[in-house]
Amino acid sequence: MVGESSDIAHTCALLREHTPAVVLLDLHMGRDLSLSALFELRSVSPDTAVVILTMEDDPAFVAPAWNAGAAGYVLKEASRTDLVRAIRTVAKGGRYLGPAMHRANLQAKLGIAGRPELVRYALGHGVIHR
Repeated sequence: MVGESSDIAHTCALLREHTPAVVLLDLHMGRDLSLSALFELRSVSPDTAVVILTMEDDPAFVAPAWNAGAAGYVLKEASRTDLVRAIRTVAKGGRYLGPAMHRANLQAKLGIAGRPELVRYALGHGVIHR
């Protein structure tokens, strides 16, 4: 089943009616922060895995998403391949964190501002080689 909803109440109704394997949830659905409603969605359909699709690339948003019951976290700028990989992974019971989030989290922990600096760090520490 493929469906679309623009608010939490309609999403809950669709979940009750269809019980999909995966829901792709925009973190900022409408005017509400959907993360606060994730508990409700999960209670309506506990067997449905939720993949958060968001523009929020701050790693600080990932832990609350996991804690609220999300099984995947993908940036809207992700490739179609990454999005399909996320959906397939969570449909099989796994968790998925988009590669850009993995990189952003690493950069934050290392205090590194951008990808070029991260590459220099990795080269300097023998993580990657030329």
